[in-house]
Amino acid sequence: MSNPVHINTIVSPAGIVRENDKGRGVYARRDFAKGNLVERSPVILVRAADVRGKLIRYTFEWQPRNMHAIALGVGSLFNHAVDPNLDFRLVIDRREIEFTARRAIARGEELTIHYAGEPGVDTAVGFKVRS
Repeated sequence: MSNPVHINTIVSPAGIVRENDKGRGVYARRDFAKGNLVERSPVILVRAADVRGKLIRYTFEWQPRNMHAIALGVGSLFNHAVDPNLDFRLVIDRREIEFTARRAIARGEELTIHYAGEPGVDTAVGFKVRS
C-alpha cells in the first residue's frame, strides 16, 4: 500500500504544490533548461463579470477582453515574482496556457510568474509581494 499524499500536496508533471509563507507554491520536480515547456494548462473560460472575490487572483485575462480563464492543473497556482522564472503564453485557439522556463530552473525551486506588466518591473498587483 502506498503512502497517501498530504491533502495540501498536489503532484503534477511540472511540480509539487505545497504550503509556503505565501499560501501555496509550485516547486519544480526536475531541472528545466531555459525555454523548456514546464506546464501546459487547459483553461475554463468564464465571463469577467462572474469572477468575484478571491477567485480573481487565480484567473488570467482572456480574449475577448470580457473573459477570464481558470487554468487547470497547477497553472492557476503559480505565485507572483517581480523576476519570475516562468513566462506564459495564452494559446487562444486551443484554450490553453503554456508556461516556459525564462532561465534554467533547478529541481525544488519554486515556479513563479509575473502577474501584471513586464517581468522585472515591480508592477502593483493588489497585494504585498513577498520574496
